[in-house]
Amino acid sequence: MKHKQTLKKSIRLFFRNIWVVGIVTALIDGLVLFYWQANIKRAEIAKDMNANTVTLDDLKKYTDDEISSTIETHEKLVKRIKEEFLFPDFLAKEQLILGRLYLKQAEHINNAISIDKALSSLREAQSFYTKDNYPQEYAKSLINTANAYLWLSEIKDYTENHKKALEECEKILTIPNIQKYPVELTNAYGTKGVAYEELSRQKQRSENYEKAIESYKKALKYVDKKSNPDSFWKLTFNLTQAELSSDHNDKEGIKKIMSYLENFSTDKVGFPYQYLMIKINLARAYQKLYKQTNALDDALRARDEFNNSILNDNFLKEKYPDVFATAQADQAAVYLEIGKKTKEKTDF
Repeated sequence: MKHKQTLKKSIRLFFRNIWVVGIVTALIDGLVLFYWQANIKRAEIAKDMNANTVTLDDLKKYTDDEISSTIETHEKLVKRIKEEFLFPDFLAKEQLILGRLYLKQAEHINNAISIDKALSSLREAQSFYTKDNYPQEYAKSLINTANAYLWLSEIKDYTENHKKALEECEKILTIPNIQKYPVELTNAYGTKGVAYEELSRQKQRSENYEKAIESYKKALKYVDKKSNPDSFWKLTFNLTQAELSSDHNDKEGIKKIMSYLENFSTDKVGFPYQYLMIKINLARAYQKLYKQTNALDDALRARDEFNNSILNDNFLKEKYPDVFATAQADQAAVYLEIGKKTKEKTDF
């Protein structure tokens, strides 16, 4: 009798173990299959992402239609990745790209909707990229967020959005060992300079110009002139423009600014705005120098530089009428000073 009971227990235990082993085996097989299928999907998505990589140089060349088409492609990629629920790193990378694309679109059409989309994409990227785990990508997303707020400030809430841009730049400066990433550090200080310079037009003029100048100088400490000449040129130009607009410049300081401007070389055809702004700022430098030297030659040189920049050039008048109008007002002031100095009537 005891042998029969033992045999029955053994049989029950055997079949129970087979059942457990079967479940475990099935689970393992399922996990292996899931992992295999996930890797296949990951490879497919990675292939599509690599085929549609967008560089900063690409963005500079894109037409409006190319930007719209590229946005559509990456929106589809984001949707596809979200449906898989498996690849947060891919999603963050695509959201960062989309954020840049939306910003580029906003540059062309100055549309608040595009800027809001950019901010949404960049915030989603930042939910994965953190200052501790992905410091460089995190910094890139913050720079783009800051630029989004600067663009948005041209549409609404000027002061508030400039302050938000500054907050994003400050976050970059708190990233551990941020000095390892000089490009991102340069961009942070450079964007701070832009924000402070634009804020100076609304409030605390002198204080904000000084902060802008300080930020541009810090940015120039980290930019490599040989490997990144465009960034060096832009920062130096912004610095000279801020220094010219500040409330105090001695004669030697003005001459230093003039030296910077005279040594700039830029293509009038390829970069018409930058070319004209160099000429306008050089004219303003001579105008400012004249106020200190009272030398007619400085006033005449200011007149000539204004003439070179805004006369017979419809680009500035059509594309940047506010800049054109301000330059005309400065030009008129120079003619008045020349008229007083020479005691001759001036034909405007």
